[in-house]
Amino acid sequence: MHLPHRNLSVGLTVALVATAVATLVRLSLTPIVGTYAPYTIYLLGVVGTAWVGGLWPGLAATLLGYFAGEIFFIHPYGTSPPPFSVLGPSEWIRFSAYALIGLSISFVSEQWHRVRLRDLARTRRMEEEVSERLRAAEGLRQTKQTLEALVAAAPIPIVVIEPDRTVRLWNHAAERVFGWTSEELV
Repeated sequence: MHLPHRNLSVGLTVALVATAVATLVRLSLTPIVGTYAPYTIYLLGVVGTAWVGGLWPGLAATLLGYFAGEIFFIHPYGTSPPPFSVLGPSEWIRFSAYALIGLSISFVSEQWHRVRLRDLARTRRMEEEVSERLRAAEGLRQTKQTLEALVAAAPIPIVVIEPDRTVRLWNHAAERVFGWTSEELV
C-alpha cells in the first residue's frame, strides 16, 4: 500500500516563495500602513506553506517571515539597532504573538496532515478488505456451482438428511433408485 508523502523540499520552496510574495505585497502596502503590523501579511504565507508541507515548512515560513519583517519593516535598510534584535516590550509582544500564531498554524496543519494520511490508509485497507471478500465470495459461488453440478450429474444416489430428519439434498440418481422426486422430499 503506497501512501502519499509530503516532500520537505517542496514545502521549503513554498515557504520561500510565500515569504517573497508576502514581502512584495507588504512593500507595496508600506505607503498606506507604514510600519504598523509588519508580520501580519506573513501569516498568510505560513497558512499556505503549512497546508502544503505541514509542521517544518510552516515553521520555516514563520521564521522567514520574522526575518523579512525585521529586515524590511522593523529596521529597514540597516538602520540602528541591527536586524534580528528585538528590543522593547512592544516588539517582544508583537514577535511573540506572531511566533505563537505561526507555531499554532503549523502544528494544526501537521495534525490535519496526519489525520488525512491515517484516514487515507484506513480507506485503502478497507478497500483491500472489500476486494478480498468479493474475491472470496466469487470463489465460493464458483465452488457451489461446481458442487451442485457434480451432485446433479453423479450416477450414485446422494442424500443429505439433517439431524431433525429433514431432507436437505436429494439428487436425480436418488430419485431413480428410491422412486421419490426431490420436490416430494425437500
